[in-house]
Amino acid sequence: MTEAQYRIFKADRLLGAEQHLPLKDLLVVPYGKEDLKVGVFGLKNYQGNLHEMRKHYFHSKEHSDITFRPLTTPQSIFALAWNFQNEGKSKILDPKWLQLGWALKTERGVYTNLPNDAQGNPITDLDALKRLLVKAKKIKVGNGDIYLGEKDFGFLPYDFPVRLQSVEYFVRGGLARLLEGTPEIAVKLSDIASKKNYPRGINVSGFEPTEEPTLMVVGLCSGRDSVGV
Repeated sequence: MTEAQYRIFKADRLLGAEQHLPLKDLLVVPYGKEDLKVGVFGLKNYQGNLHEMRKHYFHSKEHSDITFRPLTTPQSIFALAWNFQNEGKSKILDPKWLQLGWALKTERGVYTNLPNDAQGNPITDLDALKRLLVKAKKIKVGNGDIYLGEKDFGFLPYDFPVRLQSVEYFVRGGLARLLEGTPEIAVKLSDIASKKNYPRGINVSGFEPTEEPTLMVVGLCSGRDSVGV
């Protein structure tokens, strides 16, 4: 996979002038066996962005009436990593932050990329989520494990540091691998949080255990010398 495979697919302005829908450019992102066609949102909070995604947009004759769904955390990270120095950092992280998606904090650990119920809301029932872990792949990371399941669903016990840390340490840990959906080192996060971009490393915060399951939005934000998670 090379950077040249990523591209911005501009909306057809001329044809779009005849439509009654707002125009939307697409970012084409190679991901697995298929390309993702991503619409960029982010000026609102996460609930607001989800609402904007459900609206109808025009791109081209081929994509004349489109809506969007939220990406999983690995998909969002892959999209952000495209031409990060010129696009992702300056246009997404520096002015605001990248909302990666819902996560559920519990007493034992953190669930990410939660499946939705029939109403389209993230499932927060612990019994249901634990049943999904039975089918997930258990991966050894340091002295603990992470779980990677279908559609990027995953779980990480609380055995990771919540503090400022070097990118070299972070991308080998369970949280980075869970967010990037990889059993190996989190390569894309390593590129994003390189010393060239953030010499102080990565500041992990907000992942403290909770007595009651707590829904949160996981995001990446840009500091002066570090990237926050």
